[in-house]
Amino acid sequence: MKWYIGQRIVAIKDHSQGDFKRGDEFQINGLRMTPCGCGQVEIDIGLSDDRVDGLICVKCGKGSIYTGALFYHECCFAPLEHIEEAISNLIEETLTVKQI
Repeated sequence: MKWYIGQRIVAIKDHSQGDFKRGDEFQINGLRMTPCGCGQVEIDIGLSDDRVDGLICVKCGKGSIYTGALFYHECCFAPLEHIEEAISNLIEETLTVKQI
């Protein structure tokens, strides 16, 4: 998946700790590779939590030190423009079928 700063995204599943729910929309504030080195992309959606000491990679399970912004694994999100485009296409196809 190609991600970029400022991109509009939508959560495609609920976060296990309740940080966001499926359908919540965000804008990407930052991107990074997982600090553990397993090669996964993490996304900053603008949330932080002073109570957090460290984070665990959802892919490999290794821990890292919390840096001030909460980053979430890319598997939690989808680009919003793709979903909007799919809805638009579906509506257009439905209207075309109704006209026939």
